[in-house]
Amino acid sequence: GVRVHLSDLRKRPTLAELAKLIDTRKARGGTARDRYPELEVMQEGSELMPVFWFHGGFGTVQPYVPLVRAIGGVGELPFYAIQARGMRTDDPPITDLIEMGRYYAEIIHHVQPTGDTQIGGYSHGGRVAYEVARHLQLKGRRVKNIVMIDSAFPLKVKMTERTRYII
Repeated sequence: GVRVHLSDLRKRPTLAELAKLIDTRKARGGTARDRYPELEVMQEGSELMPVFWFHGGFGTVQPYVPLVRAIGGVGELPFYAIQARGMRTDDPPITDLIEMGRYYAEIIHHVQPTGDTQIGGYSHGGRVAYEVARHLQLKGRRVKNIVMIDSAFPLKVKMTERTRYII
């Protein structure tokens, strides 16, 4: 089967539009959200560089809703948020920050296979963003912006020229 999300129904009010969407998803093998249930599309956008933010310590991305609403009028900035694994499924949560960074970098690559990336997070989400940036850079991706709000710096990180650039 193909998953249809509530936002899909709002954007495609006729059965013909919905049928076309389902056919397209069948041909592609589903959506990124089907493959990665942690992915939340907070705001769909145009051709602007997408933003990816990561969950805080409680695993949810609901605290970002007011932020997305506040920037909603500024163009059509694609804004994605990634919840902790297991919030929507029975999958076990990822507890290791390095593994979390690797997995979330994979999600970003699936949604945006090329181009620069903008990432961020609040509190623990900022630490996750830092780790994701590291994994993306190891794969040759450029992280244009990283926003860490009220985030403790990981003390065990070895400072390199590249790390100094991120900070």
